[in-house]
Amino acid sequence: DKSVNAYAMPGGFIVVHTGLLDLATSADEVAGVLAHEVSHVEKRHSLTAMAQSAGLYATMSLLFGDLGQLGSVGSELLNRKFSRDHEREADSRGVSLLVKAGMQPSAMASFFRKMAAQGGGVPAFLSTHPASEVRFAAIDAAVKALPEAARSARPLDVDYAAIKAVLPKK
Repeated sequence: DKSVNAYAMPGGFIVVHTGLLDLATSADEVAGVLAHEVSHVEKRHSLTAMAQSAGLYATMSLLFGDLGQLGSVGSELLNRKFSRDHEREADSRGVSLLVKAGMQPSAMASFFRKMAAQGGGVPAFLSTHPASEVRFAAIDAAVKALPEAARSARPLDVDYAAIKAVLPKK
C-alpha cells in the first residue's frame, strides 16, 4: 500500500505500508514508528478501544434511549479522545523502548514531522491523533530529558537505501 501508514492490530500484528518505508530516510525512523506501534500492542490499545467504544455506546443508550445520529456523533468524539490518549501513551512508551534498545529516540519525532508535512490534517478534536505540534513538543521534551548517552545513540547500521531500492515503484 502506497499510503504512509502503520498500525497495530489485535493479536500483536503490526502492519507497515510501503508508503511509510518509502517516506522514511533511515532505519532509525522506521524503528521509531515500530516502537510506537509495539507500544500499542503492549498496552493492548486496540482491545481497550473496542471495549471502551462498546461500553460507551451501551451506557449512553441506557441513559438516553435511542441515540440516533447526534448520540452516535457524541460517542465517536469521545472515542477519538480515548484514541488521542492512546497515541500519546504510545509515543511516550515508544521513546522508552528505543532508549532501552540503544536506538535513536529522536528519530520517532523526525519521521512524524515528515508525515505531518505530507498534509491532510484535521482539527485536533476530530482527529484520532494528538495535534502534530503538541505531539512533537511532547516527544522532543521526553528526548531532551534523557541522559546524553541515550540522546546520542549511534544510527542503526543498516543500508536503508538498499531497502528502499527494492520497494515497489510508485
